[in-house]
Amino acid sequence: MKLAWVIRYVPDAVATAEFYGRAFGLTTRFAAGEDFIAMETGATVLAFCREGFVGGSGMELDFAPTRPDAKPPGEEIAFEVEDVPAAHAHALAAGGIEVLA
Repeated sequence: MKLAWVIRYVPDAVATAEFYGRAFGLTTRFAAGEDFIAMETGATVLAFCREGFVGGSGMELDFAPTRPDAKPPGEEIAFEVEDVPAAHAHALAAGGIEVLA
């Protein structure tokens, strides 16, 4: 068995994918309109699914949505980089929100 996908449910999949492109240089692997976007990250795919898509598609999921002004969920997406401070600054400049320095 291997980890193949990580899917985050977000208010706006397009805006989230665009941010990850700007902040981390990820490119789109697959997109299904504005509802679902998978990013190229190597062996494991990072994807974003619009919250409203799962709410009205027969796939009713009960989850706490991720919001900048709320307590962050117990999850982490980690990227390997050579220069952590530079990558951190770049992500903030691209519109990231610092949760913990």
